Amino acid sequence: MTQSEKGYVVGLLKFKDLDNLGEFIENFAGEIADFFSEYDGKILVRTPDPHFLEGRRYDLHVIVEFAAFFTAEKMFNSADFEALQEHRRAAINVEQSTFLLLCGGDILAQ
Repeated sequence: MTQSEKGYVVGLLKFKDLDNLGEFIENFAGEIADFFSEYDGKILVRTPDPHFLEGRRYDLHVIVEFAAFFTAEKMFNSADFEALQEHRRAAINVEQSTFLLLCGGDILAQ
C-alpha cells in the first residue's frame, strides 16, 4: 500500500424499518456527504435501485471514493465519524449489512 492509493468505502445497507427513515436521513444521510468531503471523499454511488444480479438484496448501496486510503482510514478513526455512525447503526440491521473500507488497486494483478 502506498500513500497515493485511493480508498473506497462500500456500504450495502439493510434497514430495520423502511417506513421510518426520517432520523437516518436527517442525522446521517443528510450530513455524511459534507463530512466525507472534509477528508477528500466523494460519494460516487448512493442508490436503493441496483441492477440486481445475484446474492443478498440490500436497501441502499453506497460507494465513496477518497483521494488517499490513509485519509479515509484517518476519517474512520475520528471521534466525529464514530458519532455519525451511531445514527447509521440505529437505522440498519448490522448483521445483514456490510460496511467496509478498501484500498484501491488490483492486488491479484501484481
